[in-house]
Amino acid sequence: MSALLQKTDRALQRVGTVMLLKRQTSAPGAIPVTTLNLSVRGRASDYTPQQLGGDIQQGDRHIIISNAEIAAASWPGPPRKGDMVDENGKIWRVIGCDTVTINGEKIRHHITGRG
Repeated sequence: MSALLQKTDRALQRVGTVMLLKRQTSAPGAIPVTTLNLSVRGRASDYTPQQLGGDIQQGDRHIIISNAEIAAASWPGPPRKGDMVDENGKIWRVIGCDTVTINGEKIRHHITGRG
């Protein structure tokens, strides 16, 4: 793990809260659906009025998580459209995710969540 990823992870450990990243998977036509859950620390906030527009709507949530927990658990990251983030019992459906990559290493994920 690079120094930058460690720094990002430590910052989220200090100021973030525990969230649950969820992905439901199944083979085409197969039942039951498997849910992949991963406990992560993240920081969530509302978008400002200036950030609204395009795909971002009032009520959407900006969620930042480190890639450290995803990599350590070999969770099939990065987060993608249709995944869910459980923030203290409030479920946010991932409608977009921008991954910050530096020198080929995934550092953190900026998720747009819709409730």
